[in-house]
Amino acid sequence: MLRYIFLLLVLAAIGYGGWYGWEHLDDLASQIPGLQKEETLLTFEVATTPDEIMHKHQKELLKSPAHTLSKTTIKYIPFFLLDVKYPRDDRKTEEGKVLWSLENGEMVLDTATFETTHGFEDCINAGAKDEDFRLMQVLNKKGGSMSKEALCQELGMESEALFERLEALRKKHLVTIRGDTVRIHLSTPLLKVYPETRITYPFVTKVVATENQFPQRYSKGQVRQIAKAAFGPDFAIRSEHLLFIPVFQIDVQNPDGSIHSTYWNGCTGKRVTMKQFI
Repeated sequence: MLRYIFLLLVLAAIGYGGWYGWEHLDDLASQIPGLQKEETLLTFEVATTPDEIMHKHQKELLKSPAHTLSKTTIKYIPFFLLDVKYPRDDRKTEEGKVLWSLENGEMVLDTATFETTHGFEDCINAGAKDEDFRLMQVLNKKGGSMSKEALCQELGMESEALFERLEALRKKHLVTIRGDTVRIHLSTPLLKVYPETRITYPFVTKVVATENQFPQRYSKGQVRQIAKAAFGPDFAIRSEHLLFIPVFQIDVQNPDGSIHSTYWNGCTGKRVTMKQFI
């Protein structure tokens, strides 16, 4: 009898151990070298080091002798790389690449500086359509604000149809209306750009643990939709890839023992603001 009870206890222990291992598989794998989940990523070649960043920004990172470097980790931010073609004017079609952040929803203009557009994230969140962009581009061209009458003339629309569209844009928080004046509801908008990113860093592939990849805040589908709405019916996507930008996470221990993490572009060495931590 005691033998059977002992056997049941052993089987129960094995069963519980198996269940616990299954439920905590990801946690266990992340702690055991060689068991972490890994993927081969397309990325840019790293062009700086944490030591160079620390040397250049030491006063910013270590504000006093009581602040100490805890650790540095290389991580990867997801971007959407598009091979596109578009009409630059009535006589010429251009081909190029567009790099779009899946973390902050903005398009990169030049990877040498990682300057980006400003306003596409708001448009993604608002679900902006092509007719919305047409109206906003007119406002942008005129300095950001116009009278309703001037908008009617510029767009060739009847006042009633324009007022309906303006009200729809106001509800999306993309324009504000004060009396007769319509204004883009964005701080320093930068939307009137050609769909092309100047690429200055070589592409490489790298095996990276999934725990060192930041999650996407925006989907590839959302970027496709907003790009087609912004750049018109003749804009075409020829191919697409996920591309990951390397960033250094630099952890500094504060005097009270807390950890302050900052993020630095592994290509430019410039500080990166992560939207998911705001």
